[in-house]
Amino acid sequence: MKKTTLLALAAGTALLAGCGSGAAETPVAPVAAPQVAPATTAPAPATTARGVAPVADPGATVDADDQSGDGRTVVVREARVTAGPGWVVIRTDDDSDGRVLGSAPVQPGQAGPVTVTLTEPVPATGDDDDLTAVLHLDDGDGVFDERTDPAVLDEDDDDGDRDDSSGDDVEDDDFDYRFD
Repeated sequence: MKKTTLLALAAGTALLAGCGSGAAETPVAPVAAPQVAPATTAPAPATTARGVAPVADPGATVDADDQSGDGRTVVVREARVTAGPGWVVIRTDDDSDGRVLGSAPVQPGQAGPVTVTLTEPVPATGDDDDLTAVLHLDDGDGVFDERTDPAVLDEDDDDGDRDDSSGDDVEDDDFDYRFD
């Protein structure tokens, strides 16, 4: 075993000596690091504290009437988007921080009633509960996500509400919900 180690050391020493540090060595010019062009990417969509910024859809409208029920479904009398598939989303009416209680898909041009089955029942407070129906456009994945599916801007702001934390007026309608 000692003989093998000694042979390896001798070979390594000979190799290093062959590389040399003698004066006959030709100087090597420094090599510049390769230059890489910065990647070009599409600008990221504008975001708010809640997710992506609201988008325009001039033909969009939502209208919900005061109603009563068992707290598991809500009927939105009219929900219409024209810029692509979207969602009617039911939120608790806690200013801009309302919790999402449920959502239902809305196809472009659809203008009829939409029943929203809630994933979280209407909270029972003993009084009429204020809820809000809000329109969102789908981001293309067919699944509602408040962080990636933008709310629809309200072009005429007929109810004066500001449900988006960025201060943009969104297409929404407040309504009272009463338990049967």
